[in-house]
Amino acid sequence: MDPMNASCPAVIQSLLPKLQRSDYYINPRLQQLASNELNEPGYCSRVTDFVVGSKEHGSVKFFGETDVRWLDLDNIVRFGHREIVIYEKEETKPPVGSGLNKPAVVTLSNIHNGKEDTSFLEGSELDSFVEKLKRNNKQQGADFISYDATKLEWRFYVPHFSRFGLDDSDDDEPVQSDHKAFSSMEDDVMLRDLSPTDIVK
Repeated sequence: MDPMNASCPAVIQSLLPKLQRSDYYINPRLQQLASNELNEPGYCSRVTDFVVGSKEHGSVKFFGETDVRWLDLDNIVRFGHREIVIYEKEETKPPVGSGLNKPAVVTLSNIHNGKEDTSFLEGSELDSFVEKLKRNNKQQGADFISYDATKLEWRFYVPHFSRFGLDDSDDDEPVQSDHKAFSSMEDDVMLRDLSPTDIVK
């Protein structure tokens, strides 16, 4: 069902998340959200494992139930080259556990060592690059999950959101997070409660 179709009640259209960018996608799709909300009122307040993605840069999967009603995804979620930023403006960021400021698994695409040669890394060079990604995750308060040298995909777990990724300015050094990765003991508890070993790939 097209959420903008006349058969979709206006009240349901009004609460669906906003996403106008053609290069971004969500799962469930808008049509599915509208259909589920119509058949099961309140569904959009408890969407399980909600995903926002960029066709070019990667995706983010939020754990558990997420309230997606009225979310302005065009302004909340920004993918860039080798990075993801959610709630870029600190004043718009909700408390940890609310909105999209919650535990998630991030997959970033086109992650490589910055060389012009696009051949896949292997051996000691690959090991060294993976260690760099692990250091980067640790510095930003994230947990490394995996790096796929064939797909050039980097996956890691975050307890909540700020900015995560690699800095283009220096491929030999990890990027500094714009904000502290952990701001309270509550965040640390969330990280312990849901570790990468709990993640079903």
